[in-house]
Amino acid sequence: MAKNTHLPALDKKSSRFFRFYTTLCWILILACVFGWIYLYKTLNSYEASLPATYADAIVKEIEDHHYSSLVGLSEYDLDALKSHISVYGMRFAEKKELSREKGDYTYRVSSQGMPLFSFTLTPDGADWKTVSASVEKAVVDEYTNTISIRQAELVADCISSGDYSALYSVFEPTGYVDDSAESLEAFMKDKKPARDSISFAVKDSDGKRVYDIVTENSLFARVTLSEVSESQWQIDSFALSDSLKNAYALFLADQNAAHILTMLQNAESESLYPICIANGYPEADLNRFDALIRSVPSIGSATCSLFENSDASSRSYLISTEDKRIASFTLATRPAGDMKMWAVSSFELPIWKPFEGTVTAPACFTVTVDGKTLGANDEISRSVPKNIDRVLTEKASDMVTEVTYRIKSAFPPETMQAIRADGAAGVYTAISDREFRFDLPTADDRYKDELNDFLVEFSQAWGRFSMNDTPYAEMVKYVEQLSTAYIYIYGGDYAWIKDHYEDKTSFANFKAEHFIEYAEDIVSCDISYDMTVVYVAGDTVETYSPAYRIFLRKTQDQWKVFSFNTIAE
Repeated sequence: MAKNTHLPALDKKSSRFFRFYTTLCWILILACVFGWIYLYKTLNSYEASLPATYADAIVKEIEDHHYSSLVGLSEYDLDALKSHISVYGMRFAEKKELSREKGDYTYRVSSQGMPLFSFTLTPDGADWKTVSASVEKAVVDEYTNTISIRQAELVADCISSGDYSALYSVFEPTGYVDDSAESLEAFMKDKKPARDSISFAVKDSDGKRVYDIVTENSLFARVTLSEVSESQWQIDSFALSDSLKNAYALFLADQNAAHILTMLQNAESESLYPICIANGYPEADLNRFDALIRSVPSIGSATCSLFENSDASSRSYLISTEDKRIASFTLATRPAGDMKMWAVSSFELPIWKPFEGTVTAPACFTVTVDGKTLGANDEISRSVPKNIDRVLTEKASDMVTEVTYRIKSAFPPETMQAIRADGAAGVYTAISDREFRFDLPTADDRYKDELNDFLVEFSQAWGRFSMNDTPYAEMVKYVEQLSTAYIYIYGGDYAWIKDHYEDKTSFANFKAEHFIEYAEDIVSCDISYDMTVVYVAGDTVETYSPAYRIFLRKTQDQWKVFSFNTIAE
């Protein structure tokens, strides 16, 4: 009989206990698993929340204007951030983890939708710390603009207040010289627009920032800035508008003129010595300058007035009392930066007028001025009158050679004299107030009697001939080639001239005068007359008044015309 190998069957009570025990074990196992999972996630969540907590704390500090947590920022970037936050405020509108490589956490902070700055955290033991920070370019650019605007606003503040002292260092390098700030303040004292009426129009040019200061829709001034370093802008130039600039230039001219008047009134004329010397007043005679000024008893009441012929680039002034002209001067513009500046271009003292002029006389004369004989030091040129040296004898040529001297003295000459070696005195002629000449003594009337009829016929023929539109150079050449006056009067084109003009020309006031004898056979005289012409083409009437010096030479008892020169009116 075989053995029974099966285990004995559990009773129902034992079976229930086994199932309960097994279920409990699984429950405990699952509880442990889920517990560990929860604990792991909790720890990870806590670890992940730490940098965000630190980030919140950093942002809170910055909201309270504490920036010590940000590291790695330049002073300029930090100033830019502080400036922006102080002006606009800042809230932690957005934070975003940008990367989590090697445990680094980077956060970007925005304010009102505008990115401001970012910073990166890294674990530091049980804590976190910032390792780097950066400010957005838009914030830095806005800060740069703010600084430059403040410089422009400084100029606007000066304009509205009328106090330009803060800009003194700007004026001279930009052309506003000659006590510019004081002058500009004086000019602008009644031109002070309200500060709230000033607006700015900005534009960039060649790396510089240009601000147009506009008042009431019109340009008032322009300021140009350049960035010389971080957070520092320099005013390169300050320029008034064109209309104000021109008005200011005229104001400066009048102010300079008033300054000259003040120097004369206060006996400070030494300051004017360089001007006097430059305008022809001999340095050796300046000791008389002050005495002459002091000799005007009413100098204190003198006024400075503008001449009517002044314009924008030249201003002429007269300093005078009720009965005396003391000084006159002209200011002319010269460039100076962006401005027109003024310098004395001429200066005269009617009460003491230095003299510089010329005197011309034949070489055979000895010329004296105020008793002083003019010599080699005064001689400036020798010349022979045009065309004469070709036909005169050697003796006559030497006689008519002219010498021109330059005269300089403190006053116009009182006496001038020219004496020929044989004792004959020269004939003095004033060409202008600074140009004089001596001619040979006037010949006796025998030449006038001998030549008068000839000269009348010559002049009438010449007058008619000149109506033929012949070029002047050709007419001179024609006359120079004449062998005798007879050929000139009755030859050549005279027949044509006579047919066209004989009854249509008239002569009046004929004069032949100033006969000068260079030698017995060489004579000159001055001819003038009035000639009226009625042209054939119509009723046009023209009157001519020619004047010329004619030179004649006598050959075989016959006078010949060999040259003539027009006498300038």
